[in-house]
Amino acid sequence: MQFLDLDYNLLEREQDETVECCFEDVVLHPGPIDYVCIDDLALPLGYSYLFIKHDTLYHASSCGRYSYRKVLDTIPNGPLFPSIAYKQFNVAYIDFIWMERTDSNFNILYKRDNKFQYIGRTDYEIGKGFSITGFPNPFSDYLNISVEVKFHQYEPFIDIYNTQSRLVQRLNPESRLGNKYSFKWIPINSTAHIPPGIYFIRCTIGHNSISKIVIKTD
Repeated sequence: MQFLDLDYNLLEREQDETVECCFEDVVLHPGPIDYVCIDDLALPLGYSYLFIKHDTLYHASSCGRYSYRKVLDTIPNGPLFPSIAYKQFNVAYIDFIWMERTDSNFNILYKRDNKFQYIGRTDYEIGKGFSITGFPNPFSDYLNISVEVKFHQYEPFIDIYNTQSRLVQRLNPESRLGNKYSFKWIPINSTAHIPPGIYFIRCTIGHNSISKIVIKTD
């Protein structure tokens, strides 16, 4: 759940059905937030959302309370009334529109934006105390994944999801060197080869997680 408090901070609240009360609210972005538009939820990968702050439109993503939240795109120059615009929900990308004023006219603009970043070999990004890189992407036979952690309290594991948010495989590290863990995804499950397409690499350490996109080819 997202909402604005009395100071126009954008907050996220996560409800646990096993307890009577909610978790503590998390401030996603400090105010003043002028407008917010929230996408559908794709458990456990998360959701994206649009918000306006200081005459700039932001597209951001969150996977929940313990996830790494990131601003994915910014559109400056006073955009107005952004709205999600696709006919059917898509877990990989978002279509959205907004208005911009030019003299006495209003123009309607459109953009398609990825909800998650593609995993890469050099795109090193720290979030919640660890980072994840991978190559090659796209890939065919296997994907090498490296996870670097800041603390050694928990060992990382990786879940692979398809575009229906269904778990495809779970990976445990094959080796460890210092604070770096190595994984290899060979896309074969117990019944058949995993087909080409877009997949989501979700790395979890303790309660923290990061999700990235990978493309499997023939």
